[in-house]
Amino acid sequence: MRVSVCQWVPASLAFLGVVFGLAGCSCGDTHVRDDAGAAVADSDLRVDAGGPSDYLCECCVGVSRLVANASECPAACAGLCEGADAGPPGVDAPSATCGERAVEVVCFDHVRAGEATSLEVTLQPRPDDCYCGQALRCEQVRIVGADPVIALESELCPETPTCRACEAPPVSTCALEAMPAGRTRVRINDEDAMDLVITPPDVMPERAAVCVRTAQIDSCGALWDPSVFTSDRACHPSAVRTGTRVTIDVEEACGGCAQIGPCEVMVLDDTIRVRPTSLPNSCEIACDPACRHDVHTCVTPPLEDGLYTVVVEGLVVTDDGPPSTIEVSSDGGLSTEVCRGSRT
Repeated sequence: MRVSVCQWVPASLAFLGVVFGLAGCSCGDTHVRDDAGAAVADSDLRVDAGGPSDYLCECCVGVSRLVANASECPAACAGLCEGADAGPPGVDAPSATCGERAVEVVCFDHVRAGEATSLEVTLQPRPDDCYCGQALRCEQVRIVGADPVIALESELCPETPTCRACEAPPVSTCALEAMPAGRTRVRINDEDAMDLVITPPDVMPERAAVCVRTAQIDSCGALWDPSVFTSDRACHPSAVRTGTRVTIDVEEACGGCAQIGPCEVMVLDDTIRVRPTSLPNSCEIACDPACRHDVHTCVTPPLEDGLYTVVVEGLVVTDDGPPSTIEVSSDGGLSTEVCRGSRT
């Protein structure tokens, strides 16, 4: 029985495969052997032989199957592990270990007091990350103290997948208990991440899609309360495909000592409003007299078709040129990098 055909490859190599048509992984043999020793083609192990087999289901010890993604594991593993001490197939199998991974982007329309709801959660897109069929698990574990704090825990399952091509970060939901109205701190995997405004039940919230890239605090720690900083440069693509989460890089005009706070992105009609923040450093350190242009990456909700104007709070612009825009269409159009600010 096969155990593994292709091993995970870095995103940088997967990117080369996309550009030049190279294979996304290195395979020692395109065939495997069944329990009787006969050669079996990879396609014979697929749930759908007509589709790609990018995900390796570890059904139970010594039994695995290639499928398109993790959701197909239960069907592929059905009937293969009776009597084995294996548990359910897929990401819950003992051999598919989960690793702690704090969610980095939290999205919502609004959270109303007194009502149970849920947050959409995902990871910040990075060019060197690779995901394929993984699940992002998130749960509310407790509410702490007299002043409520929403505490969430999350993990990525499986921690290290076997795949041929890199996909976008996984998206999941995190259920929230009913909470009182007000501004509430959110802690993710025991670290301060963001503040969530919970609206009173008698207030009609602004109908906007919001995503918050959570605070990125190092071991030194930070003093909460986030504040908007002065920025001299903000960059983003000029065109993307429908449904894309766009990353917008906002650079501090003179950073270096502060910690990176949450960045809120609100999409209201045809306007993308970006609110990047920083946090005072809790360590007593000497700041370099030379300015450092720290980059704060902000993430939009998935964008629908249209032409969006990007407004960045705290951005200093010295020219009278038009605001930067992002065009969203089914084909993505011809995209270039657009930058605005006093330092372009």
